[in-house]
Formats: sequence, C-alpha cells, structure tokens
Amino acid sequence: MNTPGLPPEPRGEQVPIGEKKPTLLVLHINDSTDDQVLFQAACRKARVPVQWHVAETAARGISYLKSLIDLGSTQPVQWPDLVLLDIRMPGIDGVEVLRRIRKLDGTLSVIMVTANEDVTLARETLELGAFDYVAKPFDYEYLDRTVSAGLVQSSATSAADEAVKADPWRRLAHAIFRATRAMNATARASTGTRLEAAALAAAREAAARRAAVATEHLEEIELLLSIAADLGDLPGTDRTLVETALEAARRALPAAP
Repeated sequence: MNTPGLPPEPRGEQVPIGEKKPTLLVLHINDSTDDQVLFQAACRKARVPVQWHVAETAARGISYLKSLIDLGSTQPVQWPDLVLLDIRMPGIDGVEVLRRIRKLDGTLSVIMVTANEDVTLARETLELGAFDYVAKPFDYEYLDRTVSAGLVQSSATSAADEAVKADPWRRLAHAIFRATRAMNATARASTGTRLEAAALAAAREAAARRAAVATEHLEEIELLLSIAADLGDLPGTDRTLVETALEAARRALPAAP
C-alpha cells in the first residue's frame, strides 16, 4: 500500500535506497494494458534488469515525476531512466507531456508511442527531444530494438550526451564512432572507417538540406552495418544503438515535396 504524500511504489524488484541502482526504472505513461505487456516483453528481451511504474493518465505521469522531485529534497529516490509515452491519451496529450518532462529533465530518454495516423506528429516530437517513436500496428522487431537501445543509452548517459541526444545526426555519428572504436584493427580498417565517413557525409548533406544525397549515405550505412554484422565485426548491442540512431536520422529528413 502507498503511503499518503509519497509516489506510488514502482512495480518490480525493490531498489535499495542509497546504493548503486541494480536496475533501471521505466515509467510507462499509457492507458493500454496490451501496450504495457508488449513493452515489458521488449525490456526482457533487452536483457537489462528493469522495474516499472505505470501511470494510466498523462496527469498521473507528471504528478509522479513531480512527487519524486519533492521527495528527493529530503531523501534519495530513483529517477526514471526511460519513459514510454503514448501520444493520444485523455486530457493532456503526449506531446504536451513531453514538453513538461523536458522542463523537469533535459536528458531523460523518452520513446513515443503512436498510431500510424499520428506519425507526422510523432516526427515532430523528435525535435522536442524524444529519443524515438514506435507506431501502431507495431513492427515488433523495431519495437524490441528501440526499447533495447533506449535502455542501453540510459544506462550509459552522462551530462556530456545532452547535445548528442537532441540532434539525430550527432546521435548517429556518436553511435557509429563509439561502435567503431570498439572494433579490432582489421574490422575498423575494413568497415569501421567507411561507417564513420558515411555518417559524417550524411550529416553534412542533411545540414545542407540535400535530403536525397543524405538518404544515399544512410543506405550505405545500413549496408555496411549488415556486412559488419555478418563478419562478426560489430557486437549486437552496438548494432542496436546504431540501427536505432539510423532510423531516427532517416525520420528527421524533410519529407519529399
């Protein structure tokens, strides 16, 4: 039972206060029980230990975060590492919730959940700082990959990553350069340097608003990733981070007229 005035207990394993977190905390702001089951399954596949707090409405999600801030002034609390946020909910919509989250925390990873008819709106949330979005009906492979990348990035986030997370092109270059630095010398010489060059070229073309050319470089990155994976040059976790960043960059391209 919850103590009056304190935030609701997260679901999952208890986290010892004052100790290093053994698990990540996921805040799911969504009124769909089916979605909750799917995302919890995706977290299990990521092999990252997590616990959950579910807020069935946007107002409850914001209230939960604010209560953590209030409680944190007197004792240690666990702040969420990842938010799964539905765009369409009764009352406050997910876009407004994202704006409010950004006022509370500029770096918290937020994955938006949307229906296909809201994809344009979901793309706009990337400009507001969303980590990524997944659309219904779900592509389960992409859903698993996005959640995994969000959890991995959350577990390794530092203050220096703020600008990287806010810009999909810097995020892509950052993910690729991190991955290639972990390659052995042979792998980096064969596929790593080409991945780095393609990432920088894509970012330059996107900045110059040459979307068609930027798309060609993104396709080159996709091919190189596949080759690197086939050759065993790229660990699965690194590939997941790069693929998710690649998709975010592709979605950030201006739509064809």
